[in-house]
Amino acid sequence: MSDGRSNDLSLAVATGTVWLYLERSMETKNVYIQALEAEQRGDWKGAHELVQGLVTAEAAWVHAYLHRVEGDESNATYWYNRAVQPVCATSLAGEWDTLYRELAPIGRNDN
Repeated sequence: MSDGRSNDLSLAVATGTVWLYLERSMETKNVYIQALEAEQRGDWKGAHELVQGLVTAEAAWVHAYLHRVEGDESNATYWYNRAVQPVCATSLAGEWDTLYRELAPIGRNDN
């Protein structure tokens, strides 16, 4: 998934500051994006732990998605209702893209 920063990363590599860029990039990611990226890396449990104790609609939406990934549709429906979102009928990849696009602008660790 592209976050629109490939030019920044290219510049960072060209100037020899790739580690600084990556460190700053991680610092600016909110908890919802951290959870989505953890799930994409195969760390469903870690992703779930990041959002399960949060009481925001955004966390509930990510939580719903995670239970959909898990195949637990009834639990996912519960969390969609908590998020005030319709139960998702698109592909998991499509929902991930939508979540990422919608939640990335939120400030780091808003909860």
